[in-house]
Amino acid sequence: MKKNYERVAEINARLRAIAEAMKTEERDLTDTEKGEIAQLEREKTYLLMQMRATMPESAEPKPLSRMQAYRAAMRAIAAAGRAIELQVREEGTDPTSPDVAKLMMTDDLKAGALFPITIQDVIMPLTEDLIYNKIGIQMPTGCRGGYEWPVVEAVEAQIAGEAEELDDQKINLDKVATVTQRIGVSVSATRESLFNSDGKLERIIRELLPRAIAEKMNKIILSPEKVNVNCAITGPFVGKTAKAVALNFKALNKEKAALLSKGVKSQYMAWVMTESMKAELEATPKDAGSGIMCIENDRLCGLPVFCHSAIGEGNIGLGDFRYQVAGQFGDFYFIVDPYTGAASNKVKFTLNVDFGTATVRPEVYTLLKASV
Repeated sequence: MKKNYERVAEINARLRAIAEAMKTEERDLTDTEKGEIAQLEREKTYLLMQMRATMPESAEPKPLSRMQAYRAAMRAIAAAGRAIELQVREEGTDPTSPDVAKLMMTDDLKAGALFPITIQDVIMPLTEDLIYNKIGIQMPTGCRGGYEWPVVEAVEAQIAGEAEELDDQKINLDKVATVTQRIGVSVSATRESLFNSDGKLERIIRELLPRAIAEKMNKIILSPEKVNVNCAITGPFVGKTAKAVALNFKALNKEKAALLSKGVKSQYMAWVMTESMKAELEATPKDAGSGIMCIENDRLCGLPVFCHSAIGEGNIGLGDFRYQVAGQFGDFYFIVDPYTGAASNKVKFTLNVDFGTATVRPEVYTLLKASV
């Protein structure tokens, strides 16, 4: 009995040594080692059965299955991170019998399409920051009916002497109404793709659709042209002729001063340009030899700079974005339709929203074009 215990301990030690060698040398099992492992497992199983048969009933440990008999060795090998082939003797046969059962390994699962594939992380497409969140456009949501913004012209005070009657001033009132249009996006996915992705595909769809709506709003507000011929809602730069401007600090600051002369408050103004234009101005010195660039800390001439591709390469927008009003009307209608495409086993996801925007004071915006 003692010799059997000692031999089992030797076998376990040898199996651990093989595993450690694989781990240290970062290699796979050799054919010789595979054969040795199979032989050691057969011998170990046989010894354990002998030990159980000769033990008195009172001293017999908890019964071991044939799988448990070699599981310790298999764990030692698996710890090295290598796939191996193990062979085990059928119960009740001679240890040296060639009749063996081959275990199902990872490669077998892959071949039989039983190997699950799990997506750990999903890299979302890049979406530029929502410009109306950054430059202070107030956008109420859930609006009903028509939205109008009153426009009031300033009145001028007079200087008068004692008991001199003042002239009556007329307050000129006007209004600007928003034009609303529906913005929508729709995608379809098969039930198989939704099920086999374990819900991940649906979560991606639910995240992408609102992003698509927001990005379309960005383009409407910032593009110097209509986003398409059917679009009735436009931003403050549509219809403006781009004014050529030199890419230097003095010329750009002069354009800022021109807007300030119209009564615009500088704390609400912002520049809009592409990332490439910003990069160019970040490398353009204010003065020769000063080492100070036109854009530093995301500010140009003291005003914040925001980047978006919708403004167009070479263009620079400048204005007071308090006067570009925007609103979301009604609700966000998100519809999941599993019926229309049932014949093709498709599910359609659709998001609709009514969006409106208007330029209250077009004169407080200017569109510039970089000149050579």
